[in-house]
Amino acid sequence: MPPKYPRQQLKSVSIEVFFPGQLEILSRFGQIQREVGGSSQLSQLFVPNVQAGEPIALRPYQLRDVEGTRSLALAVNQVAYIAFDDYPGFESFREEALPKIRGVLESVEVENLSRVRYLYENEVGLQDRSGFEVSGLFPGVVPAGVIGAKVLSPFHSAAEWLESEDLVGFNARIEGSDPVLKVGLFASATGALALEGLEAAVERLHGRATHLFEAIISDQFRSLISEDES
Repeated sequence: MPPKYPRQQLKSVSIEVFFPGQLEILSRFGQIQREVGGSSQLSQLFVPNVQAGEPIALRPYQLRDVEGTRSLALAVNQVAYIAFDDYPGFESFREEALPKIRGVLESVEVENLSRVRYLYENEVGLQDRSGFEVSGLFPGVVPAGVIGAKVLSPFHSAAEWLESEDLVGFNARIEGSDPVLKVGLFASATGALALEGLEAAVERLHGRATHLFEAIISDQFRSLISEDES
């Protein structure tokens, strides 16, 4: 099936799982590296780069494939699986990501999770197009029930709100001399969550994020990302 929006360029999609911090996970990094490096070709190690004052223990190490399209991120309180540029669709990505995430959690004997997040980062080229402003592309950015929304500038919008028990959020900005619209979407489940509920949470959050996108975009933006460049 062709992509629904051929001009929407997904830069990254990730499933992020947070849990109460455990120093023990540091001693398991080598074992995890050997296991995933051999079985899934995540053989490239990237160490965290931090700014002054940032806690290095909370910044993840990343195990990436040679092509730079997949990453398993590890820190003392989180594990994430990320697809860069090459997103195969939700079903395939879930089947790829969850066994690796669950393997890490079981390796460090995590039983309860503190947060699960499904995150999209998109880019849309705006070259040779005038009159496109963030405020006009996302008219539904402040729906009913909003808990904290603000327009940061004419070219940068952000909002967060509760949808049932989950938090969903949106941000967008235009960057560069050849303008590119960068759009981020997330859905996050917070509070105590048993490991057994991880798959159901990911399924629900994916649905929240895609529903959010459809709810906030304008007909103008939908037309823009639906155009076939072939």
